[in-house]
Amino acid sequence: MITRNILICGILIVGISAYLLFYPNPSIRIGPHRLTYELADTPQKRETGLMFRDTLARDHGMLFVFPDTQEPCCFWMKNTYIPLDIAFIDNEFRVTDIISRQPRSEQSSCVPAARYVLETNQGWFQRNAVKKGSRIAIFKTILLEKKDNLWY
Repeated sequence: MITRNILICGILIVGISAYLLFYPNPSIRIGPHRLTYELADTPQKRETGLMFRDTLARDHGMLFVFPDTQEPCCFWMKNTYIPLDIAFIDNEFRVTDIISRQPRSEQSSCVPAARYVLETNQGWFQRNAVKKGSRIAIFKTILLEKKDNLWY
């Protein structure tokens, strides 16, 4: 019985280690740069975003996922206490626009459509040479969706 329990614990440890190795924290790669993100993929998470936070860790951000890319996409900074850069990203994972916003601003920032929006600490995109046209890679299977028997 003890041998069986030790074997089960060993298998669990190996399995968890393999999972953490191959499925790290959700991250985005833009060129050689990696950014860990929190996912805002529901209406409530998208509405709240990074509001009411005093800090955002270095090389971290929030990735907003929008199901309908035909609608205009607007953001504002009301109740957001940290300066942010906002990148709008299309279906092809290309940055279409980057804007900088100051805390508590009620100025709305809109683009005609976006599939993803990435908020980071202000200056992150500039420091990492990310600009319009940059291509991103998103690492986390939760973003995959099946369409016409293909995974995107």
